[in-house]
Amino acid sequence: MPQNFRARLVRRLIAAKELNLSVWHALPSLLPFLEQQRPWEEELAGNFSVAFGLAMKELMETLFPANNAVRYNEENQSLSLLVESVALAQSNTNNSNSISIQQNNYLNNMVDSLLLQQYQHLQNLQQNLPNISIHLTLKPIRAQLKNIFAIPLLTRDIVASKPHLKGGYQRLEAVFQETKSYNEVKQKTYELAEEVGLESAKRTVIAEATITCLEYFQVR
Repeated sequence: MPQNFRARLVRRLIAAKELNLSVWHALPSLLPFLEQQRPWEEELAGNFSVAFGLAMKELMETLFPANNAVRYNEENQSLSLLVESVALAQSNTNNSNSISIQQNNYLNNMVDSLLLQQYQHLQNLQQNLPNISIHLTLKPIRAQLKNIFAIPLLTRDIVASKPHLKGGYQRLEAVFQETKSYNEVKQKTYELAEEVGLESAKRTVIAEATITCLEYFQVR
């Protein structure tokens, strides 16, 4: 997708419409160097911070199911993980209630599948690492919305069921770069909608935020 100011602004306005925001409230700050956020941006970024904390809690509890290994403070979304070698060994052998990352539907709805695959690898290795101890503390201190835009026609579920549609918008952009014809792009867009089928009325709103954290991590 084009990354110039006009293209980013158009995508932002379309996303704002999906969120029932007025054009005025959707306009970015006139002084971007101040990193000033509008109230709805602060609220959305704050929600991301909460979701991040809950996802980390669920991930750590799935990886290390030993009792009281993970402690979570809902007020400030801070998380503490303390796994001693004995507790880690017990969690691998004695906890019949533990489930794998793949089986955790809540976690798979919260975290990208490609990222979870990396942690699944760690879960598989735990039985070979019985003598390590892990101490992790994590506390979000600031969240900031960076980008927000809407993608018509496609959703993750649609692309997952029809992998050949991945990169559809990059191909539309390539058509325009090659032909400089809006009519050609329009025709290709209609073809994409027909390929998607009845679900082409769906849209995806993608938002990107940065979450600054205080972190302590020790492995011994």
